[in-house]
Amino acid sequence: MKLSSHKTAVVWMFSLLAGTLNAANSLVTPQIAMRSQGVNNARRLAGWADQIHLLEHTPLYGSLALTTAYTRSFNSNNIQHCLFGDSLQHCNHIVVSGSDVTDRSTHDWLADYFYLPTDFQSILVFNPVIDNFIIDPTVYFGLDEWIKGMYVTLYFPIVHSRWDLQFQERVINAGVANDAPGYVTADLSGLPRQDLLNNFTEYAHGQTIAPINNVDDIIFGGLEYALIRSKKNISTRVADIRATMGIDIINNETGRFGLYLEGAAPTGNKPEAYYLFEAIVGNNFHWEFGFGISGQYNFWCSVDEKHNTTLILQGSFTHLFGKQHIRTCDLIDKPLSRYMLAQRMTDQVTNLLTDTQEPNYQFADEYAPLANLTTMPVDVKVSLQADIVCMFHYTNSCWNVDFGYNFWARSCERIEAIPENSRLARESWALKGDASLFGFTQGTNAPVALSSTQSSADITNGATTGIDNPQPAFTSSSIPLLQEPNGTTQITTSAPVVLLSLNDVSLLGTRGMSSTVFAHINFNFDTQPDGWQPFIGLGGQAEFAHGNQCHASGTCNTCPPCISCAVSQWGFWLKGGASFN
Repeated sequence: MKLSSHKTAVVWMFSLLAGTLNAANSLVTPQIAMRSQGVNNARRLAGWADQIHLLEHTPLYGSLALTTAYTRSFNSNNIQHCLFGDSLQHCNHIVVSGSDVTDRSTHDWLADYFYLPTDFQSILVFNPVIDNFIIDPTVYFGLDEWIKGMYVTLYFPIVHSRWDLQFQERVINAGVANDAPGYVTADLSGLPRQDLLNNFTEYAHGQTIAPINNVDDIIFGGLEYALIRSKKNISTRVADIRATMGIDIINNETGRFGLYLEGAAPTGNKPEAYYLFEAIVGNNFHWEFGFGISGQYNFWCSVDEKHNTTLILQGSFTHLFGKQHIRTCDLIDKPLSRYMLAQRMTDQVTNLLTDTQEPNYQFADEYAPLANLTTMPVDVKVSLQADIVCMFHYTNSCWNVDFGYNFWARSCERIEAIPENSRLARESWALKGDASLFGFTQGTNAPVALSSTQSSADITNGATTGIDNPQPAFTSSSIPLLQEPNGTTQITTSAPVVLLSLNDVSLLGTRGMSSTVFAHINFNFDTQPDGWQPFIGLGGQAEFAHGNQCHASGTCNTCPPCISCAVSQWGFWLKGGASFN
């Protein structure tokens, strides 16, 4: 069915430049590489640089701090491109349209995959936002009583994290077309519109259909993983328990230099793949271990020693050990294929022949979104994470001012599948595309399941070349099978079929990189009679994610199988505490 003129005009208002994309990557990621809320050396160092690594002190000294912080992502376009790649059209929306819609864009998602009518059309809009409320207790102890220059620190930030896609759908045409006989069911009258879903949102939330006249008891599987929610995903956890132990090898009036070991025990949550934009607290539940370098140079001090300026450098480098996650994967070179429709196949072929050979498989009366098959346990490890800070610290009597730059990077994930837990390893499945899966016998109109597969289909279209290895279809009695009841055109079927396997699954890793500028102002109260010196300050940061270097064509042969996808965010914090000496 064609859209009415005024509805078509509305669509063109949103997708006038349907073939024109923003500068995006054709790859998409199932996992945003946001750094752990517990990894932020800028926030850790700011405000108490003159309370730690002391030169003149009693044998035991230390400092206790409590930071309350809020962060919020910006530049949602960057997150959208990580999640949806080239599917985003002009104005950063996605169009869902059926195979019978006139003037479909080559980037429209095919509505037929989502149990929607072939004349359906809608627009999907996203504005993803991540915000975090953080309470970060921090403890520092100088251990000169045992070894000169030795110290330990301990961090355990408590995080309330909210991830919101802000997903909305605008239906342009709900569609009235029935699915043709044989397209998805064996019913001679086809699948009526009222048996199909009302919109893409229902499919994205996991709903499915239960046709009234389901003569063959076909199973229509609903989406079980990578669900696209219309509300926030929320998680509250301790991000990770992180500790360092180090020693200042050099520490004098000019400056200091030292080394430290750093480790982190995972206490957050790990990806479970139920949602496309699931809330993650911590570092995806990896254990961490590594080392760090810390130093400072005191390059100016007033005669009365009440004013001074210091340059502080600190860098942490850790390895994230392997951890089992649940990931939803796409097929190789088929971004977002997780939302396509797959058909289960059986090697018990019944009443189906071609004029050259018997098909090796046949449709087994079950559909499922591909995400249900490509979601599996995987082993994930990250070779290196770096968190480097360069900070100027200025002291004016009781007031301190810090400002500086923070570089964070995480190398690409190394992902290995665990095949024995994958449905693709246990069952036979193929892509349906837009092929009809039933033919009808000449004369009697008896339905027969076919073996039609479309291995070259993608999220936007069925295979442009039709089904795989097409052969004229017959019954076991050599009666021709027709495309429709009482028709005249013989239908074709695949012989042999093309099945999906684990070798078709893309184990795409994600890396992240960002640059942050930050500032902090702090006030140190007078030392109390009991030896404690309270302090309090206010700081803020702006973090800018670095983008991916492989762009729309997906032919960047020099790039590794990885996608850069960090998060830009701003934040502020209130930091207070007390030092004892």
